[in-house]
Amino acid sequence: MDIRGLRARDIMKTDVIKAHPDMTIADLARLLQEKHITGVPVVDRTNRLVGVVSQTDIIRFYATYPRNSKDVHPYFKGDVKDRKLEEPAAAAADFGDRKVEEIMTQETFAFNEMANVTEIAVEMIRLHMHRVIIVDEDMSLSGVITTMDFVRLISQL
Repeated sequence: MDIRGLRARDIMKTDVIKAHPDMTIADLARLLQEKHITGVPVVDRTNRLVGVVSQTDIIRFYATYPRNSKDVHPYFKGDVKDRKLEEPAAAAADFGDRKVEEIMTQETFAFNEMANVTEIAVEMIRLHMHRVIIVDEDMSLSGVITTMDFVRLISQL
């Protein structure tokens, strides 16, 4: 198999877990932990890509969010390996009705579904990215390509 002719649409995952700008941060935290993922694209009601959001965005927001208590939630203390699965959502529950649109990154890096996979791989390496978002010509979310998709592709050679 010659991978040089493959396009993003040939290897992307199309069943993409996503968030909406009006989703609460607590709901986002629950989604990330339930799906065992660290970030998701953010789309509007027409599936158009409007941003990305990750666990890091939740933690950054938590670090600057005014709380009634001066104590830090246990999730944000200690060693990562000691953290429990339910703790990020419990920590984010302090945010009330705060929305994903408040913490998402609006400037997104995405490739068109016709992009060459070799070019995608080069950019992922150059930018130290583990996943890229794939869109169609209207900027609607089409899929995601991760480093594991490239591992899978190489294993088929």
